Amino acid sequence: MGRTGWFYPLVRFSPVIVWLVERLHVDLCRTSSRLCR
Repeated sequence: MGRTGWFYPLVRFSPVIVWLVERLHVDLCRTSSRLCR
């Protein structure tokens, strides 16, 4: 394992994290349009 033990799961699930962030960003844009210009 070592120092990069946490890195591989992060790389593996990074598409899911990016998708979740984009979903949350879109929801925030819908609820309050002033956050997104």
